[in-house]
Amino acid sequence: MNMEDREHTLYLITTASGGTYIGCTKQFEKRKNNHRALANRGKPLQKVHQAIKACGGEFEMAVLRTGSKERMLRLEERAIGILKPSLNVLIGHKHPSETRAAMGLTNKGRKLSTETKRKMSLARTGNKLTAETKAKISLAAMGNQRGLNPSAETRAKMSSAQTGREHSDETKAKMSRAAQGREVSEEARVAVSRAQTGNQHRLGARHTAESRMKMSLAQKARQAKVRIAREGGAPFATQIAPQPKPKRGWYYGNT
Repeated sequence: MNMEDREHTLYLITTASGGTYIGCTKQFEKRKNNHRALANRGKPLQKVHQAIKACGGEFEMAVLRTGSKERMLRLEERAIGILKPSLNVLIGHKHPSETRAAMGLTNKGRKLSTETKRKMSLARTGNKLTAETKAKISLAAMGNQRGLNPSAETRAKMSSAQTGREHSDETKAKMSRAAQGREVSEEARVAVSRAQTGNQHRLGARHTAESRMKMSLAQKARQAKVRIAREGGAPFATQIAPQPKPKRGWYYGNT
């Protein structure tokens, strides 16, 4: 669902001192937390946040109406004009579409610094979402195909980006350490087995004699490491790996 088409909320903030503020948002709980974070900063810039900070951060934020973005923006302008909330700056002012477009282009592609991200994280630390908010987030995410079920074109781009990529030795070591001691549950084994059932990948392919020899040596090395770990003894690297006997037959190139 397009973010612009998401249901918007018209809300009213009332501070402990009686100040009022009317606003519109598409993410009610996030906006509420944002108001709290901006009020707790060193020197709040907006009048509403200054008032909230002066009251010790105490304020109430109530839902007035919900609906489409265009309808809620019109109601916001009417409500501000009628109720004259004391904490709204530029009462009745609304940026023209050209200004909003320019503001959007200015913020497009903007990247937050590490310090800014850290401050935002600290401001949200301890904030717990209510069951109602979690339910709304779940409903909003339903049908979202971003990353969950990529299209064929997206999968092709992802495959192309990964083709030829090689992990560094450091990354390989980290992956190896992370996989050590990992146990695959029986349920996972069954799922893997079902996924491989009917797999036609490399069906009928034959390994070369050189590949079979490498695979054999690698398998013997793994078995030796397990045996050494259980019983103790000299490292496998100090042992002389026996050469596999050459197999005979017309399909191996000899008789």
